[in-house]
Amino acid sequence: WWQLYGAANDAGILLIIPEGKVNPGGASYWNATEFCCDFYALKADDVGYITGLIEEAMDHFSVDPARIYLILW
Repeated sequence: WWQLYGAANDAGILLIIPEGKVNPGGASYWNATEFCCDFYALKADDVGYITGLIEEAMDHFSVDPARIYLILW
């Protein structure tokens, strides 16, 4: 991840790397849709979480809403 931060900074890109939740089995996961991946029914609202991160970034930085990209890793 640290290499991405350096490359983003050099290119003038705001990079945000959130972490998913950890389930009781110790695995990281994202609960993005009703089909995946809240197997323990913890009801995490990751769409709301990511939306909030984007909104917060837009409140604090000059962000072009047409140039927001999400990448699944």
